[in-house]
Amino acid sequence: MATVIISMPGLVPTYSDTYSLFVPYLTYPPTIKNIDALPSIPSPVFPTINAPNIAGAMAASEGQAYQMLTTETNGIAPIASYLGSSVDSLIPSLPGLSGISFTDLLSVNPSALISAITAGLGNPLWLYAQYPLFNTLNIPNISTLQTARSVVHQYTGVTVTTAIASAITTVTNDLGIPNMGALPTFPSMASIISQMIANIPGATSLPNAISIMMENGTPSIALFQNLSFPGFSSIFTAPSNVFPSISSLEIEIQEHLLNLINTLSTDMLQPILTFIQNTLSSYLSFTFSLVDVVITI
Repeated sequence: MATVIISMPGLVPTYSDTYSLFVPYLTYPPTIKNIDALPSIPSPVFPTINAPNIAGAMAASEGQAYQMLTTETNGIAPIASYLGSSVDSLIPSLPGLSGISFTDLLSVNPSALISAITAGLGNPLWLYAQYPLFNTLNIPNISTLQTARSVVHQYTGVTVTTAIASAITTVTNDLGIPNMGALPTFPSMASIISQMIANIPGATSLPNAISIMMENGTPSIALFQNLSFPGFSSIFTAPSNVFPSISSLEIEIQEHLLNLINTLSTDMLQPILTFIQNTLSSYLSFTFSLVDVVITI
């Protein structure tokens, strides 16, 4: 067994940062035996199939998401205290899952999340989850898990950042100090997919693009080249084969899409945390700190 510690010098780790920590363990033959549970993945990751390298790459992404959640907690908790509120009163529950709150998610009980996701597949409030997930595959273990992950990534990057920004506005208005700048609008799934399709000559839809890629042997990362969204500065980068020793175009595409959402989320979260650290912490007299995420694999 080994331990991966996600501890970055910046406020928000990037996907490349966290993935690089897992690369030494994504080997063939596989060396990963088990992975600690995270908010959106259980332990074992797949109860009925053996895919340790897929599980390890997913843990890299979910480790980043968990780092963002813990960092968001350290930012919103003193704001909630100042306002005489609780964290869960300032941050809504997960979209379409009213029984799972922000603090519930941080308690790392993925079984409850996955059970709720399984019961609600196709929920229109899950903006970045496709249903059905795959065009040519039928792998319920992976489909449900990917949906759960997309809901958490949406929650981290859209719901939570919007709620924290709103709470910050309330505090700055109360203190009579300038607020932070406006946040960009998180791109819709439709706008993301339209740019992805444009990367494949002749493609008219995402399923059609995938078919063309399969016929031509085009790598999955080709769909994600040169994506650009107003107000977002990060350039999405990922390995051409995110699952070493395994090749599955559709699973790779879904993994890249989830990590793109995480990348956009870091752009949303960075100015919020910078404002909390550089401005609000002094006015509210607290020390803003990061917590390492430790994952045993």
